Amino acid sequence: MTDTELPDLPKLSELAVMLSALSDELEERLERAINIGIENVNGEDHLVIATLRRALDNIRGIVAMADQKNLFCGMPIVRFQIDTAMTLFGRRLVADVNAYVLHMMKGQERRKYRDRDGKWMTDGYLHGKLTGEHEHTSELYSHTSGFVHFSTHHLHRVLDLDHWGRTGELAFRSHHEIVAGWSQVEIRGALVGFIFASKIILSECELWEERRWPTRS
Repeated sequence: MTDTELPDLPKLSELAVMLSALSDELEERLERAINIGIENVNGEDHLVIATLRRALDNIRGIVAMADQKNLFCGMPIVRFQIDTAMTLFGRRLVADVNAYVLHMMKGQERRKYRDRDGKWMTDGYLHGKLTGEHEHTSELYSHTSGFVHFSTHHLHRVLDLDHWGRTGELAFRSHHEIVAGWSQVEIRGALVGFIFASKIILSECELWEERRWPTRS
């Protein structure tokens, strides 16, 4: 199937433009955040700066993995971007953002911190709450998490499932098929998910800037 036969997904060229625009916007926001000056930075500012840096690295990573057609290193990066969005979003759920950031700076796990209602900030809780504002977050989180730990994704990838469906017999794919890598269609789908997570990060940064510099809005 060719790129033009899937109108439901943007073309790779279009996705590349989207990623470039996202990278530029994240860079601009990072520069503005850093220019606050370390002497004026609070916990929320620090979290935003660290989030932006990670988000930018994730963009570079997903582009490299797409170029290499590296499925099993690429899909976890989509999951990393969702995790980044969840952690930044979490600051809006806590009673004290500075304490939330300090908790993580001390090397303690986010899931062992409680929000203002006493709920543990687990992944499940956060992506569930985030889905209320950004539909499909939990679905994307669940799918991409299967690529972080060794799972059925890895085991099934080496099997010829079409052959099994036709004959009921298990067989491995050919060596060529096993090492062929990420298909174009799968790459496009992954990039759509990655861009979705990146836009959540941008929306959270916009909210932060509106509060940080209310006179600009």
